[in-house]
Amino acid sequence: MRTRALGDGDRLVLVSDGVVDRTDPEGRRLSIDGVVDAIRDAPFASAAGAVSSIEAVLRSISDEELHDDATIAVLTPVLRPPA
Repeated sequence: MRTRALGDGDRLVLVSDGVVDRTDPEGRRLSIDGVVDAIRDAPFASAAGAVSSIEAVLRSISDEELHDDATIAVLTPVLRPPA
């Protein structure tokens, strides 16, 4: 088993295949790179900001209904001060 600690400012982003497989009218997929770009372009650096930015990209690339689920979860660590 491998573990990785999240630090201040880190986010763990989980998306379903319905997000990365979303296509524009020309058939181009959003892909993981598109998700990463959306997060980098988020107007504010919170979990909610990342989700909102990804949702905006999903809506902007196509007006068609989703043909698959589009699940997005963003986790951010809550850092506690040393005891």
